Amino acid sequence: MRNRNALTVHPAPWFRLYAANFQSDRQYRMMSLEERGLLITLLLECWINVDVPSSIGEVILFTGYREGKVANAFTERETTKISRVLM
Repeated sequence: MRNRNALTVHPAPWFRLYAANFQSDRQYRMMSLEERGLLITLLLECWINVDVPSSIGEVILFTGYREGKVANAFTERETTKISRVLM
């Protein structure tokens, strides 16, 4: 289901994600696979719905992932990288 607001903010169905920028970023390379997966999931969520959930509980609800998996992936590196990418 698409968010109608997302179409007005992001008319294109895609967004730029430069692989070289991610792969050259030491913080990204130091992330676990779970952290990387959560980062990409949150970037996609933000693109479609203009924001991301503000709590781990909300992330668990909207992703359908188990609490332990989200809690393990939601680290300081993860939140720092998300902040840098979204700004």
